[in-house]
Amino acid sequence: QYTGLRSLLVTQDGAIWVGTSNRGLIRYDAATNEIKHYRHAPQQPGSLSSNRVEAIFEVNIGRLGLGTDSVLNLLDASSDEFLVFRNDLEDPASISGDSIFSIFQDAGGLLWIGTRTGGLSKWNPRSWSFGYFKPRADGPHRMTSSNITAFTEDYEGNAWVGTFGGGINVLNREGHLVREIRHDPAADNSLGDDRVMALLTDRHGAIWAGTMRGG
Repeated sequence: QYTGLRSLLVTQDGAIWVGTSNRGLIRYDAATNEIKHYRHAPQQPGSLSSNRVEAIFEVNIGRLGLGTDSVLNLLDASSDEFLVFRNDLEDPASISGDSIFSIFQDAGGLLWIGTRTGGLSKWNPRSWSFGYFKPRADGPHRMTSSNITAFTEDYEGNAWVGTFGGGINVLNREGHLVREIRHDPAADNSLGDDRVMALLTDRHGAIWAGTMRGG
């Protein structure tokens, strides 16, 4: 039994992956009842970078993207080694922040990576290149918060980006902010709380948002 569960994923091979708050990454194979642990080992460069795993995403078969509180990790399941992607202040094409909170793949195959303080990054797994949006007060790439917590995509291809404190930012395919959805205490039908923790598009195209205290 594990407390402090942070993330959960069932991969295409049927394995269950569990990200924890302080015990690293766990893989459970239901067919064989085998449990495998991945932990940070300071003396081992290819190990998991942190034992706090906030997000897990299957990039493709055999490769997992892992958001931790330190950096983005890419696990090659065939070798059990982790590649690390860090923010580099001198490289504008690097990931925008090192504390990763959320990962989402859109219909075009791009990965959207939400950081705790560095805003939003986009990663193309085919070219392994990054692009990012830092929160700005104005301009087409403005965002209402740098703490990105959740993603979904609507049927028109817009990305809905949940933030902690800034409500929901809706971005078009070019990454331009086209709509802000915020809590309004004077409106009964507004977003319940600007601290958005989860987003989902249902099969009818409706967007559902789970918030910290607003239902």
